[in-house]
Amino acid sequence: MHPGLWTALAAATLVSEDLACVTAGLLIQQGALSALEGTSSCAVGIFAGDLGLWWLGRSGGRWLALCGSTGQRVAASAEQVQRRLARGIPWALITSRFVPGTRLPLYVTCGATGVRFSTFALCTSFAAAAWTPLVVLGAAGSSAAAARAALLLSVVAR
Repeated sequence: MHPGLWTALAAATLVSEDLACVTAGLLIQQGALSALEGTSSCAVGIFAGDLGLWWLGRSGGRWLALCGSTGQRVAASAEQVQRRLARGIPWALITSRFVPGTRLPLYVTCGATGVRFSTFALCTSFAAAAWTPLVVLGAAGSSAAAARAALLLSVVAR
């Protein structure tokens, strides 16, 4: 076990999930890290970041509600969004993990509109547990050149 490296990779996901996951894959490929260490460090970091976005929406949403007429407009919009989200929140949260550009607005909106923390945490933990091994182990199984190309494409695509 490499606790410093594990912690560094988990923290790196808060800056760039893709870069941290590809780095973990390359470290696995070189034998510097086990598959379990690389995958778990990235999954934990990603999940922590997801919870942070929910919390940001929750605290920011409460603050906006206190802002007079703006708060009234936000509250009315939030109720409409909440009704729409209630119908398909589990699938929206899970699929957003696989669709670039959707997580930040969805996760913050979930916090702001009062999606239950337990629902949010369960769905995002499942999504992170499904997505992370695909990226980390995909990078570990590829050649170093292919992993670098995949990283470049993922950065450009975002």
